[in-house]
Amino acid sequence: VLEQDLKVKAGSDTVRFGRDSYVLTPQSQASLTAQAQWLIQHPYVNASIEGHADIRQTRDYALALGERRAAAVRNYLIASGVPPEQLQIVSWGRERPTSDAVHDATWLQNSRVVTVLKQPPQHSPWMPQPLPPLITAHSNRP
Repeated sequence: VLEQDLKVKAGSDTVRFGRDSYVLTPQSQASLTAQAQWLIQHPYVNASIEGHADIRQTRDYALALGERRAAAVRNYLIASGVPPEQLQIVSWGRERPTSDAVHDATWLQNSRVVTVLKQPPQHSPWMPQPLPPLITAHSNRP
């Protein structure tokens, strides 16, 4: 439910990058500004900022590029007011492509960062706490 709300209000949970780039486009910045507003309004939700690359790079290069992309997104969100402790970064490199097809359009689809929401902890200070069990006044006296 939260993920759908983020997608509706921010327009997307994904930003795209050019080949070998981790520079945010104006379109990406607009989407990230909306994501930041959503995250600020939901301080009990943490997000994993997951960087991806396409299959044309070596594994190590793709992991490093995915990390740089995720860091660029995280830095933008923090600069937009999201608390740093609400965000973590992960690089999947080329390990989780949206498609295995080999052509330019697919490669660009795989060059992305996805904001993945994490459910709040069971006993978050921002969430209502469960009520303690009721104590009844029964006497065990004979």
